[in-house]
Amino acid sequence: MSRHARSGSLVIGIAIIVLVAATVLGSGVIARAAAPERPAVAPAGMNQESPASRPLRGFCRCGCSFVPDCNTSADCGGGFCSKAPSCC
Repeated sequence: MSRHARSGSLVIGIAIIVLVAATVLGSGVIARAAAPERPAVAPAGMNQESPASRPLRGFCRCGCSFVPDCNTSADCGGGFCSKAPSCC
């Protein structure tokens, strides 16, 4: 094998190694394997309970029910969520 043929093979070999390394690093395989798994944490100020697990404390306006059915006006479809029942 001539000297030029060996240097050409070396260049191709190095190019392949560089491409493989770029592919692995670019896909994040190494980064994901090295990063520790973190538990999901709610942002500060947000309630970590799910809305379904909280007890209902209010009453949708004009609901005429004495059973609490809301916590926020979003629970009433945008209507008012009151602390007391109301009949309209």
